[in-house]
Amino acid sequence: MNKLLLVLPMREKKNTFWVMPPVGLGYLAAATRKAGYDTAILDCVKEGIRREDFLRAVGEHKPDVVGIQAFSHEVGLVASLFRMLKEHDPHMVTILGGPHPSCVPVETLQTIPWLDYVFKGEGEVGLPLLLDRLNGKRDVSLESIPGLGWRNTGEVKVNPMALEEDLDRFGFPSWDLISPLKYPLAPEVIYFKNEPIAPISVTRGCPYNCTFCSVCKINGKKVRMRSIPHVLEEISLLYHEHGAREIHILDDNFTFDAEYIRAFCEGLENRNLKISWTCPNGIRLNNLTPDMLRSMKRSGCYIQMVGIESGSPRILKLIKKNLSIELIREKVALIRKAGIEVHGFFVIGLPTETEEEIHMTGKLIMELDMVGINVAAFHPFPGTEAYESLLASGELKEHADTTTGTYSHIVYAPRTISQKRLKRMQKTLLLRFYLRPRIIWKNLREMSSLKHMKYLTRRGLSYLLN
Repeated sequence: MNKLLLVLPMREKKNTFWVMPPVGLGYLAAATRKAGYDTAILDCVKEGIRREDFLRAVGEHKPDVVGIQAFSHEVGLVASLFRMLKEHDPHMVTILGGPHPSCVPVETLQTIPWLDYVFKGEGEVGLPLLLDRLNGKRDVSLESIPGLGWRNTGEVKVNPMALEEDLDRFGFPSWDLISPLKYPLAPEVIYFKNEPIAPISVTRGCPYNCTFCSVCKINGKKVRMRSIPHVLEEISLLYHEHGAREIHILDDNFTFDAEYIRAFCEGLENRNLKISWTCPNGIRLNNLTPDMLRSMKRSGCYIQMVGIESGSPRILKLIKKNLSIELIREKVALIRKAGIEVHGFFVIGLPTETEEEIHMTGKLIMELDMVGINVAAFHPFPGTEAYESLLASGELKEHADTTTGTYSHIVYAPRTISQKRLKRMQKTLLLRFYLRPRIIWKNLREMSSLKHMKYLTRRGLSYLLN
């Protein structure tokens, strides 16, 4: 049981976007290698591996243990992969981690019979312990492994998560396995200034209570931060040894602590690296200050994604976003005053939302000074407060399939709006925003090369026509 293969599953539909190094798997690889295990990463997206190629690709690594990372919309696919593995080799140990099993670990084990173990939350501490247990290296009981879920004589057991306070302890991801130089130009956002692009994780945890989000189920509610010297050392490593010229910070709460941001920006400036950066997962508007934004601009931040979600005060209150329309206007203007472009994230089709409230969102989108937007359809992720509320009200059935929804595939709509109508409204909002001459010109000015132009064109068509 010495050979571990960590897998990022393939996409069922051909999509060349968001092909980025899987940092989470990189951290797990670093932890298991440190414990003495032979670990490899199979990125099915980057390698273009299809479902029918999966067994061959896995077989090339000859693993004893296979761990797969899964979001909720990938569960059906991942279940079929585990079935293939077990039918090919019943002795192979199978493990599932990621957002879906973190939110519903019991249900995951109950519905995927080819699965041996799941991990709830972070796996850097628990996965090496499980491998030790499987190898009989030391006296490790299943009950002592943080976040582990398993079957015990027909009953599913799940241990409490472990949330490491000292994130520096995990070191850096195994960048030799996921170097940015090995990946195509396919950033998580439409815009980029430089390439290659390297994603990094700096903080973990979220103290907020947004009803549609599952982040705290995975990383807890307390915001934990790596030390500034540790982060800057990783950026220098990526710059000098892996050719990175742009950093994408994947955190959900990177701007949580103003003093931390000041120290990070000053440290990055002092390194004198010709590097740009942004936060593709978005930052919270309510934490931003003029001083913070000026520091971010000086250190190479050129665009920021912000979570706005809705133009309806009622919906903002209902989803516990802790934002007002006035604050949204004020903070977006503040970002623009600092010389940083803005890309807004919005959600439509939230529970009880009306067409009029979606029109309010559209009005706000057209009013704000932004260079880009995402308009996602609400997805009732298992384990979130919104999901549980919909189950309790009977609007969502107990065994409803909410695991297939993606940006372009709507699985839920409020009772007053059909899914077909919601999809049409989503496309209309995107077209109205992006087909304005001012936005077209702004986007043309942001293009850094012909390759960038081709990428942006394909990406835009995917958003607008999918």
